[in-house]
Amino acid sequence: MSEPVPVAVSKWGLLRLALRCLFVQSSWNYRQFQGLGWCVALLPELREFYPSDKLAAVLSKYLRYFNTNTFFVSSVAGATIAIEAKHSQGCDVPIEAHQYADAVMAPVAAVGDALFWGGYRSLICCFAVALAAYGFWWAPILLVVLFNLPVVVVRICGVWIGYNHGAAVIGMVQRAHLADVALVLKRATVVLLGAVCAVLVHGAHLPLGWAMATNALVVAIVLAAVFCLRKGVPTAIVLCTVIVSVTTLSKLLM
Repeated sequence: MSEPVPVAVSKWGLLRLALRCLFVQSSWNYRQFQGLGWCVALLPELREFYPSDKLAAVLSKYLRYFNTNTFFVSSVAGATIAIEAKHSQGCDVPIEAHQYADAVMAPVAAVGDALFWGGYRSLICCFAVALAAYGFWWAPILLVVLFNLPVVVVRICGVWIGYNHGAAVIGMVQRAHLADVALVLKRATVVLLGAVCAVLVHGAHLPLGWAMATNALVVAIVLAAVFCLRKGVPTAIVLCTVIVSVTTLSKLLM
């Protein structure tokens, strides 16, 4: 007996799924959070997988509490649809689709919020503030563009990645060490913010080119200090070197 073949979702269908995921919070409420929007996003594909007499029972599994990161939700949706397509045709699946979505929504939310809201957004906001302080009126526009470009890529491409890898997509997120990337972005934001504040206070009279060079130099000093600490250089020596370097730079700016 031949193996059952799961229903294939076209590229256009996956694109529409990604676009519907943009509105997953349109019906946000305190009872289900994103649950209603999540159910609506999956509905057209579920209609293709199940006859009308079974569709209501399947939908009831999704029409409940659901809450995850809005940028990675398309990846979860793609994986969920891939599992549901196999299950609808009687193929063996390691976990039911709705159970998979329930299991991964919290970890995906934690990684996505830390990466985009806590890390990347803070970093580019700091960069935009530095530009605005020097009179560049287009700094807010640059902020919006820089933030939304990777977001759009993740939203659109995520659904294909999730659909092609199924339940294994969560393993890809782990192997990508996105939580570590988020931590690096947060640390870089703190360093950049300190450099920007120092330059704005002591070097507001400098041209933009010199100010940016000074920012880069301060960031390099801090990163070098972190590298030395990790290599086992005594803390006292590192702190003294940083203080002397920053003090010398401050005197030059004044």
